[in-house]
Amino acid sequence: MHQSKTFTTDGSTNMFSSIRLAASGRTTCYGTVMLMNDQFFAAREVTRTDGYRMDTFGGGNYGALGVVNEDHIRTMRAPARVMECGKTSWKTPFDLSKKKAADLPLVDIVGGYIDSSPAPIDALVAAGNKGIVTSGHGPGGISTAQSAAEVKAIKKGVLFVSATRTGGEGMYDDGTPGVIGAADLSPQKARILLQLGLTFSDKRERIRTWFTTIGDPQFDLSAFRR
Repeated sequence: MHQSKTFTTDGSTNMFSSIRLAASGRTTCYGTVMLMNDQFFAAREVTRTDGYRMDTFGGGNYGALGVVNEDHIRTMRAPARVMECGKTSWKTPFDLSKKKAADLPLVDIVGGYIDSSPAPIDALVAAGNKGIVTSGHGPGGISTAQSAAEVKAIKKGVLFVSATRTGGEGMYDDGTPGVIGAADLSPQKARILLQLGLTFSDKRERIRTWFTTIGDPQFDLSAFRR
């Protein structure tokens, strides 16, 4: 947002519209949403695309969920999560009310690019990281040297998540031992999910399931066919 002392300040409008949207109950089953510049987005999808512009926030390939223009609220689409509204499965298993910041394991992001060094992966493993997210080129590629370091780290118990730096569709999970595909989750959001996963489970396949369900929710209306 622009600062309150600038003549283009938008903070009060964003705050008022956010309260209006929450009070309407229209997104109760959506999970967390973020409203800026009269549009609201799913927290899972929203990303910042510019350091200064007020229309910087976008929903990636999928766009906004809807708009709030003064007292007009338009919900144009919904996250797949709404299909579970009212069910126990709507909530995530990550109850942080009894956790402290120190309980969260070390998880960091390593960038992938041509001839990228294995040193960051080796250093993070030596530092005690339980998980590493790779932000790779294309759908999630990393260098040959990084791949070798990854294999060694997996043998030491480190869990990897393969994400893409492109901002679009990334590595789909194929069950590779020790490596989970992040699909279109950004590296930053994949890091949060991996950190939560490692906090609440030491079973790799359970964490993988959380990534392919909670991390990659999709609409399935096949049961409604006649």
